[in-house]
Amino acid sequence: MQKMIPWLACISGNLLTLGAIFIYALQSHIQIALSSYILVTLSFNVILFIFFSVWKLEEHSFVQQVDEF
Repeated sequence: MQKMIPWLACISGNLLTLGAIFIYALQSHIQIALSSYILVTLSFNVILFIFFSVWKLEEHSFVQQVDEF
């Protein structure tokens, strides 16, 4: 289950973000291009993967420090 957390966060985050953009576009009566959805999704994915990779590196270094004691 630990390895599934980044994927679940990525999928749920993308769905929530795209839903928020869609609701905003409906309420403001504007047309949003598909490329905007793709750009937002890709940037959100990059941010999430950077966050989880840094988190994994720090967790790994913490475990090594604890093992040294």
